[in-house]
Amino acid sequence: MTTRGNSLDDLTDQAYSDADERAESAWLLARERDPAALPPSARIASDYAELEELLEDLPAGPTDERWQDEVLQAVRSAPRAPQLRWYGSLLRWLLGGGLVAAAALSLLALFLRVPTELDVAIRHSDATSRATR
Repeated sequence: MTTRGNSLDDLTDQAYSDADERAESAWLLARERDPAALPPSARIASDYAELEELLEDLPAGPTDERWQDEVLQAVRSAPRAPQLRWYGSLLRWLLGGGLVAAAALSLLALFLRVPTELDVAIRHSDATSRATR
């Protein structure tokens, strides 16, 4: 494995979900320096052994990329859904009409406001007018 210049001090800035993840990272860094470093748990050791086994079983030749050409050919030959030209123009008209209606309602609300003034009328009855004379 290659050494990337990482150290355990670099790991202090990393976010770990738990102590097991921190121990696994420390083990991977130690393993770069010493391949015989002991793993923190048997489960982690078995997981990494399985990954190494799968990586060793990869085919040695160049990868077969014919599947990409087959997928592209299938996409090109697939029937397309009919394009609805009127849909775009209808959407634009509806959006424009909605904006015009909103502007008109805003103007109506501004100009047709009910005055918020309070009209107060003082009415004197005969009893109060006699008392003041």
